[in-house]
Amino acid sequence: MDEKAINRGHKYATVVSDSVRAMALDVGEGRDRSSVRVLLQDILGAIKDESKTITTGIWKANISSVSRLFPEAAPAHDRFHLIQYLNKAIDRVRRREVKQHDKLKNGRCACLKNQENRTPNQAAIFRVISDMNSQVSVALRLRKAFENIIRGDSFSDAKQCFKFWWYRAVALSA
Repeated sequence: MDEKAINRGHKYATVVSDSVRAMALDVGEGRDRSSVRVLLQDILGAIKDESKTITTGIWKANISSVSRLFPEAAPAHDRFHLIQYLNKAIDRVRRREVKQHDKLKNGRCACLKNQENRTPNQAAIFRVISDMNSQVSVALRLRKAFENIIRGDSFSDAKQCFKFWWYRAVALSA
């Protein structure tokens, strides 16, 4: 479940989909708690007890509605939002370090874009930043390692990658 902006002017729709069958189940107008709850009750009421995991975006109305309506289901966030969390952390570190390292100036897009979406100039800036001995370069390596969790071929691969990532993240933050 995730919310999507429609048109301009802060108008939103909530989309509920089935990740197993890769199809949308329904779309509801709005993204506030009451509209999300109505949408979830209408769609998922029959399969409430079967739902083991509910994946949501980071919108609080979605999270609270899922936890209230599906208390037995484990909440999860989708990969887009997990990477978004990491990108926000990388940008905070970059902003803090830009005062000490001139090479970080004009590096925001280079740091936050996916490799395949960088311009040649952004790719060159990214290589310079990645090769630096800085907290930003460490944060970029942690994001890359986290992406390996998401791209794992199996649950055991993902779990092993997560343990490695967690150990590095905790060690570096200490």
